[in-house]
Amino acid sequence: MGVGMTMISTEVVPFLILAIGVDNMFIITRAERTVNKDITDMVERIAKGLSNVGPSIFTAATCEFLAFLVGVMTDIPALQSFCMVATIAVFFDFLFQVTTFIAVLAIDNERVRSLRYDVVCCIKANEYKPPRKELMRRFFEKFLTPFVLNKGVHICTAVLVVLLIVFGILASMFLSLGLAQKASVSTDSDIHKYFLTQEKLVDAGPPAYLVFRDLNYTDPHTKGNITELLDILSAQSDSIQKPISSWFKGFKMFTMESGDWVEVCGTKGINAFPFNEQLRKFVKIGIRSECCLRYGLCGEQFVKDIVFDEDGEVETTRFRFFHPPLRIQADYIRDLQATRYIVDRFHGKFKHTAKGEEKYKGKELDDKRQVFAYSLFYVYFEQYYYIRGILTQNIMLALAAVFFATQFITSIIPAAIITAHVFLICFSLIGICYFMNLILSGNGVEYNAVFVVNIVMACGLAVEFCVHLMIAFMRSKGTRRERVISAMNNIGSSILVGIGSTKFIGVMVLAFAPSTIFRIYYFRMYFAIIVLGLFYGLIVLPITLLYICLLYTSDAADE
Repeated sequence: MGVGMTMISTEVVPFLILAIGVDNMFIITRAERTVNKDITDMVERIAKGLSNVGPSIFTAATCEFLAFLVGVMTDIPALQSFCMVATIAVFFDFLFQVTTFIAVLAIDNERVRSLRYDVVCCIKANEYKPPRKELMRRFFEKFLTPFVLNKGVHICTAVLVVLLIVFGILASMFLSLGLAQKASVSTDSDIHKYFLTQEKLVDAGPPAYLVFRDLNYTDPHTKGNITELLDILSAQSDSIQKPISSWFKGFKMFTMESGDWVEVCGTKGINAFPFNEQLRKFVKIGIRSECCLRYGLCGEQFVKDIVFDEDGEVETTRFRFFHPPLRIQADYIRDLQATRYIVDRFHGKFKHTAKGEEKYKGKELDDKRQVFAYSLFYVYFEQYYYIRGILTQNIMLALAAVFFATQFITSIIPAAIITAHVFLICFSLIGICYFMNLILSGNGVEYNAVFVVNIVMACGLAVEFCVHLMIAFMRSKGTRRERVISAMNNIGSSILVGIGSTKFIGVMVLAFAPSTIFRIYYFRMYFAIIVLGLFYGLIVLPITLLYICLLYTSDAADE
C-alpha cells in the first residue's frame, strides 16, 4: 500500500497487541471454567463459554478495528503507518484468539482431564485436584465490588471525574506544539549535551527561500505584488533576518536607462530586448565587474536563483533570506507559521505566463500555487500546521466507529455509555499526562506525532476496559445493583489481571529508559492509560450503570 513501517509503529503496536490479546484470553478461559460442570464434552463447553463472552470480544475487536481504520486516512505519515499496522494487528489478534487459542485451550483441558502436569506433561498425577478459587475474584467479591457500591465512593468518584475533565480542558489550552530534540536521545549522550548547548549559544538561523513559478514578471500587477510581498517580509524582524537577497530589485534597477550605470553596465537600449533576454544579460554581470563594484548591479550572484526552460523562458525563480537563530522547537514552528501566513495571503494574486496558464489549466488552486516559502526544517515542522485538527478528527471518527459498532451488538444507550467512557479516558489522559510531566520533569507533553499516536491507541484500547463489563451487565439478571455485582465479580477480575496487571509489569521496564521520550511518551502515557482505563472501566462505569436505566433487558441480550 506504499506506507512504510516507522519506529513509532514498532514501539507501540506490540504493547497494543499484548493488551488486547491477553485480556481476551483471560476472559475466554474464565468463560469456559464457569460453564456448568455437568457439561463434559470439551467442544460443547468451549462453545458454551464463547457464546457468553464472544459478543463482547467481537464488539471490542470491531470497535478497535474501525477506530484504527479511520486513522489510515490521515495526512500524518507516522499516524497513518501506526493505524494501518494496528488495524492489521487487531484483525489477526482476534482471528488467532477465536481459532488458535481455542484449539490450544481445548488441548490443555484434555491434558488436565488426563491428569498430566502442565510443564512436564509426560508425567501423570495420582489424583485430580480442582482449581482453587481465584484470588482476584475473591478480592472483587469481598473488597472492590462493595467499595464501588458505597454511596460515599459515588460522590468522590463524581468529583474526581469533574477534576479530570477540568485538567483535560486546561491541558488542551496550554499544550504546545513540537517534540524537543533533546528528549529523543539518551540524557548521558554527547548529542544531548549538544542540544543543550545549542539552546543556549546558537547564533545562526537556517536559510530559507521564496519560490515563484511561471509568473508574468512584465505584468504591472505582478510587479506590484512582488514588491509588496518583499516589503512585508522585510518588516518581519521577529521571523526573518534582513536583507532578503532578491534578483528582482537589482534587475529593476538594471532596466532603468536613466541611471549613472548605463554606460558602465551597458544597459543602454536594454528595454528593446524581450524580458527573458534582459534577465539573461543581467545574470551575466560578474561580481568583480566594474558595474557590480561601483553600482551594486551584480547579477551573477543570482544565476542559481533563476531557472529557464528549454525554450529560454523564465520558469522558476527564488529569493533568499535567513531566519533568526532558532533554539527550541517553538521557535521553528513560530517562524514557519509566520512566514507561511504572509506568503499564503498572496496566493492567487499573481498573473501566470501564457505557458503557465496552459500548464495549470483545470488544476486545483493548491496545484497551481504561484509562490511558496521553503526551508529545510519546514519539511518536518509542516505537520504542526494541522496536527491539532488531525487529532480531533481521528478521535471523533474513532468514537463514531465505537458507537456504531457497539450499538449493532447492544443498543443505542449502552453504545452511548461506552462511547462516553472511551472519550473520557482519552480526554483525561491528555490532562493527566500534561500535569504529571509538568510536575515530574518541569515540561508538559507536547502535540507531536508520538503524542497523537498514543492518544489514538488509547482510544482503541479504552474499549477493552468498558465493553466486556457492559455486555456482562446486560446478560445478568435481577435489579441494576444485582447485575452490577454479577458483572463486576464475573468479568472484572479478567479486566484487571488481563489488561491492568500484565501491562503494568511490562510498562514498568520503560521507567528506567535513559531517553526522556521513552519516559514521557511511553512509560508515563502507558501507565496513565492503564490507570485511567481501570478507573473508568471498573469504578466509573459500574457506578454509571447503577444510576442509568438501560432500555435493554437481559432477555434481549441473550437473544
